[in-house]
Amino acid sequence: IENSLKSRIDNATNNGRLHPVSGTPLGIVCVAGTGNSDSEASHFPANLDNVIGVGWSDPDDYRVSQSGNWNLFNNGSTFTPNNSNVPLYDVVAPGTLIMVLSYTGSFSISHTSDNNNQWGTNYRSYGYGGSVATPIVSSIAAMAIEKNYTLSYGAIRDYIRNGADKVHVNNPYNYNFNGINGYSQEMFFGRVNCSQILAPIRPASLDIDSESLDNYIKVNSLKNNVYEIELSKKRVIKEYKLFDISSRLILSIEKHNTQSNTIHKLRYICDNLFAQINK
Repeated sequence: IENSLKSRIDNATNNGRLHPVSGTPLGIVCVAGTGNSDSEASHFPANLDNVIGVGWSDPDDYRVSQSGNWNLFNNGSTFTPNNSNVPLYDVVAPGTLIMVLSYTGSFSISHTSDNNNQWGTNYRSYGYGGSVATPIVSSIAAMAIEKNYTLSYGAIRDYIRNGADKVHVNNPYNYNFNGINGYSQEMFFGRVNCSQILAPIRPASLDIDSESLDNYIKVNSLKNNVYEIELSKKRVIKEYKLFDISSRLILSIEKHNTQSNTIHKLRYICDNLFAQINK
């Protein structure tokens, strides 16, 4: 099962999420928790090169452990084995007392309740462990793609690693574990910092070398998720395509020869649409 899943993850990272203009693969971003064993271990799939491995930290910026101040369930964040000479995992994220929605209340440390309703009326509870830390990193990766949809998986991973905070340097965490510069056995490349990760990312450019794309097609955002696609007059377009922010193809039209401005409209729930033309 692991070999089959690894093959699928590698294929998604190497061949998924195409660049909206060049069509080259940018890679699906896969994120997984290291585990809740509170021990050094190499856990699949967080230990894969094509997966961002995420541990979990407490409100004081320490790895959660059974001996720590914030341990409530006698477990903790899985960390790098002593004999590892490569950065097995990537970052940690907050994983203690994270507010979540819970219908049953089973996934909680503390749950609101009253005498008339066992689970309360607002379905709030507190999540705990790698299962709540990992989505934080997934969300940061999604925001990175939204800011620049041409970023590859490798670039996104590097931004996440480089933008993480090195917390408690040398007390107790050594960020030169087994000679790996910037890497800690327990905190990996650090605790994620969303603003620092996203700050250096610049918006993408479609890099149209010849005439401006606007000379051929304009995509105008109207209200209520309605988009207006305007094809310029006296232009021959063999094909044009529209993609959403995740590079998902949503419209493809071939053989268009306009004698006058042509307007198409479509409704699509997305913050941005991007056009590609084949002249």
